[in-house]
Amino acid sequence: VKTEMSFSSLRATERTEQGTTASPYNIGYFWRGNVEYKWSGTWTATVAFLFRQGSYWTPVINASPHATLPVYEPLYGTQQRLPRYFLLDVSVSKLMVIGSKYTAVAFAGLSNVPNVRNVQGYTYNFNYTEKYEELFSRRVLYFGVVVNF
Repeated sequence: VKTEMSFSSLRATERTEQGTTASPYNIGYFWRGNVEYKWSGTWTATVAFLFRQGSYWTPVINASPHATLPVYEPLYGTQQRLPRYFLLDVSVSKLMVIGSKYTAVAFAGLSNVPNVRNVQGYTYNFNYTEKYEELFSRRVLYFGVVVNF
């Protein structure tokens, strides 16, 4: 059994014409880890997780029609954080020998096992009266074979 865990804390700022603000990469906590188990010399199972504070984003608090164009101009509020991000993945693989010259790795995995709604950002309708979540991938099942020759 092999385990790994790491913790990071990032303090990042951006300079704009209006001054200095927190960068979307300013994240107070970022935990990542995994557990890997190998058996019979050719099988590997892995469980991995990631847990971090949400990035900064700037919401639209109001909008008004543009004076000369048929669009709305947004009025931005103060920076806020997106919801925290959590990911739990599991995978299994098997190394296979094919003849005397070739090998293959068969694998299967499930990403975002608990199917968490991780928010990547927000979009708005044309006049900024409705806000919609943009999500990272939900639960994803993947599998395949890689042949080395």
